[in-house]
Amino acid sequence: MLGLDLELAAISERWMKANRQQAAAAAAEEQQQQPLEAIPEKSAVTEVVGGEVEPCENTECPHLKEDCPHTEGCPHTHWHDSTDDCEASHGHSHADIRPPMDMGQVKRVISAVCMEFGVTLHSVFVGLAVGLTTNKELKPLMVALFFHQLFEGMSLGSRLVDAKFADCLQVLLAVVFAVSAPVGIAIATIAVAASPDHMAGTAFVTTLAVLNSLCGGILLYLAFSLLLHDFVSDMNRYGNGEGKGCLRRKCILYFALWFGMGLMALGGEVASKKN
Repeated sequence: MLGLDLELAAISERWMKANRQQAAAAAAEEQQQQPLEAIPEKSAVTEVVGGEVEPCENTECPHLKEDCPHTEGCPHTHWHDSTDDCEASHGHSHADIRPPMDMGQVKRVISAVCMEFGVTLHSVFVGLAVGLTTNKELKPLMVALFFHQLFEGMSLGSRLVDAKFADCLQVLLAVVFAVSAPVGIAIATIAVAASPDHMAGTAFVTTLAVLNSLCGGILLYLAFSLLLHDFVSDMNRYGNGEGKGCLRRKCILYFALWFGMGLMALGGEVASKKN
């Protein structure tokens, strides 16, 4: 899945670069087809650099020289594409030039989709494991599952908000995650009711081990490929700077991190003692 994330990001970047090149080519063709008109000698030239429009005050601009065909035309724009291999290549356009899509937004969308897929699949396997659990282990497992699903839902919700999906799509993805664990429990319950004799022995223990391994593997992937970056970004966003306010935010971040880890460790210790 990590390779899929990188591949989707690369495809999106190549697609946006191709769109910018096509827009520049179309604008240049449109410029050639328009009639030429006389303009003042020192006409203001608008320069677009990296998607931002800035006035060009340089009177030595090569397009204001006598041998440039644009000295007979109307004010034009320069589009310098920083992503092109040739830094000197640029197009001329009278059309409305819009800045390219932010690659950070594309990565946030891909991250939200992968997070949704990972936690939903993980919740299905958790539901299967709960449905196959005996009565002795069910109570502590339900307590752990409550906090587990709560924090997973909070993480997924923050990802969906960062991706800036439509409200209806956010609700739909949240509902899919909410029903994933009950669906897994229902499947396991039906399997137990259909063949209760198979709920013991080596095959049953192996099935539980495989399901728990899948759950743990998905959580490790989500933690190291998606959530680990949040620690660095949150520190850069809220912890940079000086003064009492910055120090207070850093202390809150560290306290929240270790407090959450302590709660999870305490829950695991209580569950192990009851077993």
